[in-house]
Amino acid sequence: MTRFTRTERHVLALTGVAHAATHYAELVYPTLAVALARETGIPLERVLGTVVLGAIGGKFVLTFGVGSAGVWLVRMVQATSSLADVFRVLAGVVGLLLVAILALVALTRPREAAAGAVGEVPIA
Repeated sequence: MTRFTRTERHVLALTGVAHAATHYAELVYPTLAVALARETGIPLERVLGTVVLGAIGGKFVLTFGVGSAGVWLVRMVQATSSLADVFRVLAGVVGLLLVAILALVALTRPREAAAGAVGEVPIA
């Protein structure tokens, strides 16, 4: 059994807490966005676009789900197939994720250009 020094234990504890906090925020954020949209009457797309760094934040929220599904798929293949099959599936998942990101960029660019960049300050 490996013995960790006091400093290593502190680093592991801090890393674990930070990792848990990140996952907590990722799980709570969509619920808060939906509640904020409902309470204020602002469309959900607008809330997702303004709360997290504009349209990039909205893309992150959407692609995070695609990435999570990819992890599930790779684990399923790993349980039933060879390592070579896992790498093939992983390459496919990465390709699909890139296609999804490019599609989101292409689909949201016309609206962003028409509406102006989020956080843009008009010059008087």
